[in-house]
Amino acid sequence: MTENELSFRQVVVALDAAGDIAATIEVAASVAAAWKAELRGLLVEDERLRRLASLPFAQQMDALTALRRPFGEAELDAFIGRAVRQARRDLERIAAAHDLAWSFQSLRAMIGPEALPLGEDELLVMAAASRSAAMAARLGSPWPRVAAGLSRPFLLVPERPSARGAVVALCRAASPARRALEVSLRIARAGARPLLVLVEEAATQAELGELARRIEAGAVAASVRRIAALSRRSLGDIVRASGAGLLVIDRREIGAAADGDWSEPLSESSAVLVL
Repeated sequence: MTENELSFRQVVVALDAAGDIAATIEVAASVAAAWKAELRGLLVEDERLRRLASLPFAQQMDALTALRRPFGEAELDAFIGRAVRQARRDLERIAAAHDLAWSFQSLRAMIGPEALPLGEDELLVMAAASRSAAMAARLGSPWPRVAAGLSRPFLLVPERPSARGAVVALCRAASPARRALEVSLRIARAGARPLLVLVEEAATQAELGELARRIEAGAVAASVRRIAALSRRSLGDIVRASGAGLLVIDRREIGAAADGDWSEPLSESSAVLVL
């Protein structure tokens, strides 16, 4: 993978028992299909949870009845085992629907960027929100906090993602090699999805002409919209209004703009691919 051209050999879905596994895998597969990349599920058992389960006073509480009962390593093993079996079934089903190769790995580690040794041609996919439980309670997912410290490309999947919605590319800087645009064109073409390109208002006619040529060469249904200000709020409004399923940004282009924090998605349905 060169600096200005991205090619993903594997799309690695970081899973845990708290996340909505199937929804996250589906969005990952829609991106992997653009490169015919292998879909790899990686279920990480948080070592801290294992340590808590080994304590003699560890308990679990029923969210409906508030009844407490012991929760030890045997109960944790059963819980993790169910998550592993479900993850493998979802991976196999979704990969087959997208005609993708797939693999699955389960490991025990302290969840964080260092727990995921990834190559330059591997894209990391994470669920941004944990799965809803009874009475609107939420199981705590550790992955959102990992995204804030990543310097590599990653895909953050929201609570109710849309794998078929429009792709939005943010092309803020005048650059001869807009990675966000090229990646967005490829994903939109592979999924027959519409593309919305956001470009800064100060763009020149020459830059807009070059942008139009790139879009035409990409052979997708696309539109271009100029934006005056760049912020998380303004981008969120655009993403929601367009019914976007994916926002693609290049951190080299946005710099410190738009609050610079992409550890949370902009809407409940639009994933964020940070290059």
